[in-house]
Amino acid sequence: MVATRSSTRKLPPKRAATPDSDSEASETEQQARPKKRVRVHRGNQGADDDQGGKTPAVAVKSHNRRRKLGRLAMMMSMPIDVFCEIALYLGPHDLLSMARTSKALRNLLMTKDSKPIWRAAEDSVGLPECPLDLSSPQYASFIYDTYCTHCFRTKGYNHLTPLRIRLCKTCMKENLQKARSWSLVCLDMPRNDKELSSVLMLVNGFPAKFTDEESIKSLRSFTYYLPQVKAALEKFRSFGRAYKQRKRYVDVCHEATCQRYLSSPALHRWLENTKEAKINEIQIAKDRRWRSIFIKLAELGYTEDDYQTQRDEKHWKWNSLIDQPRPLTDRIWKNIRPQLEETIRLRRELRTRLEKERCIKERQRKLAEIAKSFADSEEGKMCCIIHSDLLKLPIAKQILDSDEPGSDIPQVHQTTLKQQMVEMSKGRQLKLEEEVSSKVLSTRHAAGLKAFKKTDMAKLEMMQAEMKTFYNTRQQSSGVGHSAKHV
Repeated sequence: MVATRSSTRKLPPKRAATPDSDSEASETEQQARPKKRVRVHRGNQGADDDQGGKTPAVAVKSHNRRRKLGRLAMMMSMPIDVFCEIALYLGPHDLLSMARTSKALRNLLMTKDSKPIWRAAEDSVGLPECPLDLSSPQYASFIYDTYCTHCFRTKGYNHLTPLRIRLCKTCMKENLQKARSWSLVCLDMPRNDKELSSVLMLVNGFPAKFTDEESIKSLRSFTYYLPQVKAALEKFRSFGRAYKQRKRYVDVCHEATCQRYLSSPALHRWLENTKEAKINEIQIAKDRRWRSIFIKLAELGYTEDDYQTQRDEKHWKWNSLIDQPRPLTDRIWKNIRPQLEETIRLRRELRTRLEKERCIKERQRKLAEIAKSFADSEEGKMCCIIHSDLLKLPIAKQILDSDEPGSDIPQVHQTTLKQQMVEMSKGRQLKLEEEVSSKVLSTRHAAGLKAFKKTDMAKLEMMQAEMKTFYNTRQQSSGVGHSAKHV
């Protein structure tokens, strides 16, 4: 027997188990173990019970929400024939996920004996036949995994089928270039066209449009993955003058490159069709959710005007709640209904405010038309008032602040408006006469002239009459919209 470190280690002697020692150990273990908190359900705390007190607290046993282990233990003891029969109804993505769950399933699905299972899975989803340069698990990983094969940090959904890589947007900008845009100094690419074509055939490029046969002359227009180009060029130059080995390497690379080009168009079309079908499926699910939500809103009394999103603000929640592929359940409807109703309330307030602003502008326009037509008439020829003063009239403020629908102005308000215009014009005329008289008197007093005599007062009255005539002539030619300061 080989002595190991564990066998040479001295262990403490075991004590004989006695009933007293067992009981003491169990008591100390129970004391050391922390007690679990009991979940308490208090019911309606505000309601009183029959005795007049509050509802007593009721201890409710918490449910064990942890998943039950061991449910799939029977799969490991299942016969291989039965397991293979079940696996025939799975897709490549399901088999790939299953192979990553345990070592036993990995050893079962990652062997060449499981190739019929993978082939049946590929046929079930209409996937083209697995290329010769990839195994079935690699083929499924290339199609269904979502990480970027360059940085391994972000998600990469851009499948470059001839290159057998997936890249994110950042890595595509940094690592994909056309052969025409290569810096010959940076990459030290060969300047001979024949040698350059040989190097380009060592790796696969990504054409702008897939065809079944690609000519070598168009290789310069392909987009290449720079790490592959640099690695192939370094390997190509490592042979030096060993021309036979280099030719053998070039032939192998050419054959692999041609195989990738031949298998890429079918795989590219399948990926595009799958992506388009997924987009259509998501759109159908969104439309179904949209209709379900609007049916429930219609049952609550909302109309089509409440669903318009043209004037929505950024912080209003509407599209983020409706434009989703998740089906509408009772729980989801209970959560999103208050937010949708709040957005509808804000829309109604905005619509009411905009309608009121429109009515105010329309009423202002009609007030100006009424005032102008009254000033041009014989009855209002003595009126001289500007637009800003017109809006300060009490009746004008009452008309503009009215909550009545429409922009029509009642006849009673029009009559009151004309009376207030006449009163304002008379007050303006008296104020102007007083200002002119006080200005004349102050000017005479500053010049040292004597006070007015009776003859001077008669001259002043004559001057006031002339000014009144000039004022009337001026207001008839000016009308509404000209200031009295011009008089």
